[in-house]
Amino acid sequence: MKPNGYYIAIALCLICLLSFGQAISNDGLIGYYDFDETTGNLIDQVDGVNNGANTGVGYEQTGIINESYNYDGSGKSVLTTTGFGTTTQSVSLWVQSTTPNVNEAIYGQGGYNVDNFAIYKKENASAEGIVGICSASASTGINSNILLDNNAWRHVVLTFDGARCRMWVDGVYIGRHVETFTLSTTGARFGESPTGGEGFQGRIDEASIWDRNLSDADISELYNGGAGLPFSDITLPVSFTYTINKPSSQVDFNDISKGYVGGINDWNWLIDSLVVSADQNFSYTTIAYTDLNVCLIINDGLGTYDSICKLFNTGAFYGILAFGFYDETNTPLTGISYLLTPTINGVSIGTLTDNNLDMNLQGITTGTYNFWLTKAGYVEKHFDLTLNQFSDLNYQFAFISNTVNNSVNFQVVDELGAFAPLKPFFAFDNDLNKYNDIQTTDSLGRITFNLNETKSNYSFFSTDFNFGTTVWTINKPKDATTFLDIDGNWEYSITGASYSSGVNIVAGIEKLLLQNTINAYYMDVTDSDGNYVTSSFGLRSTTPEDTKTLSPYLYPLGSAELKIIKLLDYATNLPHAGAVELGLYLYSDSNGIIPLGTYVNDSTGTYNIYMDSNARYQLVIDSQSYNLRPTLDVYYFYLTQDLGLINPSDINDSNVSFTDQNFPEVFGQIRQYAFGCEISEETCTPAISFSLIAIVLLTIVFIGVLQTTPIQQTIITSGLLGLFTVIGFIPLWLFAITIVVTIAWGFFS
Repeated sequence: MKPNGYYIAIALCLICLLSFGQAISNDGLIGYYDFDETTGNLIDQVDGVNNGANTGVGYEQTGIINESYNYDGSGKSVLTTTGFGTTTQSVSLWVQSTTPNVNEAIYGQGGYNVDNFAIYKKENASAEGIVGICSASASTGINSNILLDNNAWRHVVLTFDGARCRMWVDGVYIGRHVETFTLSTTGARFGESPTGGEGFQGRIDEASIWDRNLSDADISELYNGGAGLPFSDITLPVSFTYTINKPSSQVDFNDISKGYVGGINDWNWLIDSLVVSADQNFSYTTIAYTDLNVCLIINDGLGTYDSICKLFNTGAFYGILAFGFYDETNTPLTGISYLLTPTINGVSIGTLTDNNLDMNLQGITTGTYNFWLTKAGYVEKHFDLTLNQFSDLNYQFAFISNTVNNSVNFQVVDELGAFAPLKPFFAFDNDLNKYNDIQTTDSLGRITFNLNETKSNYSFFSTDFNFGTTVWTINKPKDATTFLDIDGNWEYSITGASYSSGVNIVAGIEKLLLQNTINAYYMDVTDSDGNYVTSSFGLRSTTPEDTKTLSPYLYPLGSAELKIIKLLDYATNLPHAGAVELGLYLYSDSNGIIPLGTYVNDSTGTYNIYMDSNARYQLVIDSQSYNLRPTLDVYYFYLTQDLGLINPSDINDSNVSFTDQNFPEVFGQIRQYAFGCEISEETCTPAISFSLIAIVLLTIVFIGVLQTTPIQQTIITSGLLGLFTVIGFIPLWLFAITIVVTIAWGFFS
């Protein structure tokens, strides 16, 4: 026998179609804490599952909404972590502090420098303030420079999507930290670090944990103009989802209600005013294109009933294939000619008068269908789709003008480095929110997309892979002689898989460049005033890279010469056409070794690099390094077929010193300690001066002690010269000149 309240609830539901509103969707909410307890544990208001074990907390403190907890540096609330994800998570909380203490953990999750996802307070001389930690192996993340020692409540949100952390403070986006790692589901707690210690001193209120990325709109709702949002406005007390199951002519209903601490023990589903099920989830058989008015009524076990109703149409119980066509201004594109094989329900060839092509898939044979889409002046599209009669697909395509088309080659590999053959890939234009193309990799994982060469913001995905763009940070160029930023502004031009350029740039820039391209990017960099030589740097990007940085150095006009480096295959002695990165580093007296930039060879295996003949460089190719003083115009590197380098003698450097090749390192260390010259320096003027003076004094001493002939004096002097050359204080070329003069003096005397 149902209580009277049940029938009242049904009546209200049917008459008013009662539906509870919400300020923010509860989708993905796995824990909410209002900190209003007066004793005991911290209670998860969502479902009472992820409660927190309290130790030494101060209850009933003034909060942003009602009450809060106070943590005194030793208190903590250790959470149960049921339902916590390993790839995506968001944490929102309000925090207040009055003491400027260093390195305090407000919320922590993970281990000691292992998969950290945490919110810290770090107030010190650098004024880091509120910090979001996101790192697989270190305490690195996002510094806000927003302090907590002013007794104000601050709203902090930290999100992670598997590769990027983002942070907001008081509804304002602070920044991001890019790093791919797996979230730990251990150690989650308020008031201290994930492994204990670094206790927080201050108050925490209205915290929520989600297994999804909160959107800007969600965060704005939670901040609520600085007033906060109570739990009652976040959760939807009753809700359900439905899925239209076309093959079985059914609609599947699933209860997703949350926010009931005591749980739900009674469900009633009504369709068009009739009770059809009392199960939590059920399936309803119907026919195509039926209007359904569905209501769910639940009982929370305490005699409280809630309900929600939804009105929808089942639509077709067969699939529709829909195409839409646009140009690159997002304007509908008419006149598309299409050809498809085999025929789909009589549709095979034609030209559209509008920008849509819709096909009914009812009763078609399951298989692969080939599509050709063409229009004069635009790049054609040719792809395959695997379809059955229940496929529901909607592709809105952007067509590229032939004048800006660029064919981009990819070779897709998995995380273990193996090629990914026969994988359908979709290219998506993020600017237009349209598909660009659909292609399938060949047996070696190779694929070609036609892209707009003036754009860079594309994404590429399949069922197994999802990659898109690498964020390249291009720093303002520095002077290769002073190591300071160049005077004035600078310019760049990128060619390769995407094209872009810029002039009169004041500082550094960020560019989105396509990942995993077989062909490299080439970036010409110069200063706007024309006081430096234009250098062409090379960029490459592979699938796992979210960010890369290029810090280019430029030589002033007349201070360096163009040097040619040829990359050859060892087996054939022919130029290596594949793109290989070369890292160039400069040895300096005052700044140690400085990375000058990254270069990529062209199709003839050639690197064109400006270098100073009087300087000493390190070249790194394929993880192997070589020292070079570039006195020649052309140098050769030989690569094996697997890109492994042959031994260092293959670099044609006739200027490598006798000192650097033959002397124990300890002599270089003595010279560095005694005379302040770097070990890498071939000529150390203070050491040479000391050596020559010492040789003269020692020769005088020996002549004064021993009664010697000129020939004997020559032998003594030559011996001393040899000694100081061996210990590295005199370079080989000076030894040769001096020894000739000394011997000539001895004989002719």
